[in-house]
Amino acid sequence: MPRLIDAFEQFFDNAGDVLNDGSIEFFKSNTSSPLTTYADSLLTIPNTNPLLLNASGRPVNAVFAEGSAKAILYNSANVLIKEVDPIGGENVSGEFELFDPLIVYSLDEIVRGSNGKFYISLSN
Repeated sequence: MPRLIDAFEQFFDNAGDVLNDGSIEFFKSNTSSPLTTYADSLLTIPNTNPLLLNASGRPVNAVFAEGSAKAILYNSANVLIKEVDPIGGENVSGEFELFDPLIVYSLDEIVRGSNGKFYISLSN
């Protein structure tokens, strides 16, 4: 099964600070239907939805799911930080892309750094 998020990945808010105690809500791609995600690749241990982030801005579990998903990232006050649709599935282009210094990113776009951490663009 495709892994949507690794348990060691770290998330940040719009100011670049660790997104401590935030959450990620999952839906079936292009819908408002909740998507069950799992902590294991055999899809036997369901995660909570939303999935909670710890004080380090990391998910409490890895996230596996069938098909594509819509992921909505919130801070601890449940304020929307970012929405990405699709992620996962058979189409890897829907996942968070690796940072490319030659690309001009849009405001609030999330990319994965070469260190495995996630970064959000603070300007266009």
